[in-house]
Amino acid sequence: MTASRQLTIRMFRWLAVMLIFGFGLIAAKSPLTDMHWDSVFYLYRAKLLVETPAYKGYLEHADRIAHEVMEDAWDKELSYLPQAHWYFTRIGHLTTLAALLALGDNGRESLLLTHYGYGFLWVLSFALLSILALQVATFFSLQTGHVVTGAVVSALLFLASGQSWHMIGKLVAEVPALFFVAIALNAFVACQLRKSLAFAALAAVATFIVYACRTDFLWIVFTLGSLVAVAPYVGLAARVWYQGLFTAGSMTLALYAGYAAFFHPFSDPRALRRFWSLLRAEYQSAILPGSFVCLW
Repeated sequence: MTASRQLTIRMFRWLAVMLIFGFGLIAAKSPLTDMHWDSVFYLYRAKLLVETPAYKGYLEHADRIAHEVMEDAWDKELSYLPQAHWYFTRIGHLTTLAALLALGDNGRESLLLTHYGYGFLWVLSFALLSILALQVATFFSLQTGHVVTGAVVSALLFLASGQSWHMIGKLVAEVPALFFVAIALNAFVACQLRKSLAFAALAAVATFIVYACRTDFLWIVFTLGSLVAVAPYVGLAARVWYQGLFTAGSMTLALYAGYAAFFHPFSDPRALRRFWSLLRAEYQSAILPGSFVCLW
């Protein structure tokens, strides 16, 4: 048996342990336990997506919602920020939540499905990120055995932590955003390793969904993409397939352009930046988009 095959078998064994452990944690936590304050709002908005033509409402009222943000014209007695725009910046998260709610025949079933569904996405994200570590090590010609061991042990330790227990079953945007980040990164590196346009397309679709779930999580995708792009010029042993890099990037931009044209002027990037500024003024822990550039 080759060393590569042994490593793959060991990787799958570790992943099986990780998933079983994670699913045990999900089953041990009661639904709606230790909920974040905005989970209730997200549930309500997701329910509206299932039961009403909410997407049509966004299209019909795009001008008014954009005006509320740009001109500070929303009802400040109702909320300290323009809620309609806030929910739309999480439309990918709300759509994921709505899809799970729609599977239930009654309220109780729907809540259970959202609890287990989001718990599954949370645990599966760390399994995917462990696989990503193996792919990145292979791409950059690193010692894959040590990288895989470190990645899996780190993932297991985090799943066993209080922070992970706090997030399991949470109906917040970070859960699907992290899941789709893991898919986007794995597809992007697989595209480079296998010179596959199909993986490049998958990376583009997943990256756009990340944008629709939590815009700031795009920073993670951009960071790895930029590292791959400059790898040959900074002494890293990597054979970059620039055709795949260009395809993934151009398809992501095309998806965003379609979205921006469809929901204009609601989708204007200036409205998003203005919204973040309003959030920062009222909620001091909010992070402005420019902060990620500085961190990078």
